[in-house]
Amino acid sequence: MEEQHESHTLRDLTDAQRLAISILVTGAGDRAAAEAAGKTRETVNRWTHHHPEFRAELNRQRQRLQDQQADQCRVMNGLALDHLYERMLDNDPEAIKTWLKISGLGKLNTAVTGHLDSEDIIAERVKRRLQQVEDESVDAYSKAFNNQVVHGGPSPADIRKEVEQDLRAVTDCELAPEDLQSGEVTYPTDDLEADEPDVA
Repeated sequence: MEEQHESHTLRDLTDAQRLAISILVTGAGDRAAAEAAGKTRETVNRWTHHHPEFRAELNRQRQRLQDQQADQCRVMNGLALDHLYERMLDNDPEAIKTWLKISGLGKLNTAVTGHLDSEDIIAERVKRRLQQVEDESVDAYSKAFNNQVVHGGPSPADIRKEVEQDLRAVTDCELAPEDLQSGEVTYPTDDLEADEPDVA
């Protein structure tokens, strides 16, 4: 019997997730993918929107499919152009008109929107969170502003840990061994009073 892969971290996929991706890439919806994977539609929806490796693999599979379709289109375009070319050599006015209408042929857009690597997806979330913290730090009534004044604010590494912690919570993922280095978000412990001049 084939061994099932059940690792469940932000950078790895379970067999159920791989099965769901294989269904989604055909154009089926979350419900069909959930039924095939033995999960709920909500779970597949959560994976699709919040699990970095799931999103990245889905994007990679879609890119492969679009690349295959683009190759097929190039073959068909070549055959059509050969036929059109032969007709144009015979001075067929309809062939010439057709060519003038389709001279934009080959401008097929096969770009997949979205990252193909889970690290890029996580980095994008970190960038958005950093921007959010920066925006909040100018609001004198926000917690972020107070953290900035009192503690110097969170570092980019702290923000990354928060983002990954949030993603793991939303997707029910476990910590991977590389995530175990330091789990807590910490702020500098320097006290602002130490920087204030003594008043005699």
